[in-house]
Amino acid sequence: MQNDVTCAHQSHGHDHNHVVQNPAEPPANPDPDYAIVLEEAIDQGRFRDGEAIVLCPGCGETAKRLYTGLSEEPVRIDIPCFECDMQLHRWSAVIAPNIRTAPPSVEQLREIVQAHWEHKFRIGVQNLGLPHTREFTEEVQELAEEWDWEWSVTCPLCDRSLDELNMDHLSYHHWSYTPDIGTSLCLHCHDFIHGGDDDDQASKQDWRAQKLGLRDFRDLAVIRLALRDQETHDVTLSEGDPAYARRLRTRYNIPLNVDRIVELVSDVGEKRGVREIIEKHGTSPTVAAHDIRPV
Repeated sequence: MQNDVTCAHQSHGHDHNHVVQNPAEPPANPDPDYAIVLEEAIDQGRFRDGEAIVLCPGCGETAKRLYTGLSEEPVRIDIPCFECDMQLHRWSAVIAPNIRTAPPSVEQLREIVQAHWEHKFRIGVQNLGLPHTREFTEEVQELAEEWDWEWSVTCPLCDRSLDELNMDHLSYHHWSYTPDIGTSLCLHCHDFIHGGDDDDQASKQDWRAQKLGLRDFRDLAVIRLALRDQETHDVTLSEGDPAYARRLRTRYNIPLNVDRIVELVSDVGEKRGVREIIEKHGTSPTVAAHDIRPV
């Protein structure tokens, strides 16, 4: 469970048979068989044997040599980079086998790490002894600024950076509590797909969904998210196109199958009641003040 801003809905009584575990695609990596973010290597059980080097993506220097590989799986790793005068953690260092004469360039290391960070925001930063979404957001933003990268933590739904939003972290949206599946959004978009930030209103989401012939709060949230996605992105795919459903599923880590997402998104145009309920309850004063509208 996250300790920062999370969904108000609890999972009591929900049918989890419709939940599909973490469909988001892995982060892009120009050379995944060679260099990889340390966190991915630990999660995948790689570099257990043989010599390896841990590289700093800020300066490209070797921060540590591992002569016998990754023999342990510590939750938090602190590796000093003396060149940058900072501590590298498992999500901000790159590991590679110590077999090539030329390690990855600083540009390649930057691409690898940024892709990993963006992937983590897509699937949500879960609490497994690691930083929560808020802590992770603040740390990677500080690292990007320290390394003078032209990169910023950005909400995947409204495409606005933290600076544009005047915020210091993203929020964690739960699609499911058991299993824990979510994604990271700015507070405004998070409130929007909830249908508002009023606690009493939030507690009525399942009732509203079922009255409209939907399953639960998750269905309503997917519909709201699709409306917002269409509003903020130049989407050329039609609502009934499975390719659009796959895009939503991957971009926002939605734990539903493609056919169900197509059905939900198409319902917005076909069912007058769905659109009316979203227009009526789709925004809160906080969201409206930032010009984020339901349609």
